[in-house]
Amino acid sequence: SSENIRTTAKPAVARIHKGRLNASIWKRTTKDDSFYTVSFERRYQTKDQQWKSAQGFSLSDLPLLADLAEEARNTILNLLSGNDEE
Repeated sequence: SSENIRTTAKPAVARIHKGRLNASIWKRTTKDDSFYTVSFERRYQTKDQQWKSAQGFSLSDLPLLADLAEEARNTILNLLSGNDEE
């Protein structure tokens, strides 16, 4: 049933920034379990000075994205090791 896969969205439990790239770590809870997910975004400014987000990354973004993913992984491992103070 859909009850078993329904998740409860809460604010991100952590946000990591590296340059214009950001990672948000989310704790998700289902009826039977809880787990963490990560979303990545790249911030950019338009010609009219508006800030926007994109989920696409250029070749030059990839090394920084890899560092960001590793830091997100370490953050989740810390949360799973009992440092989750929510």
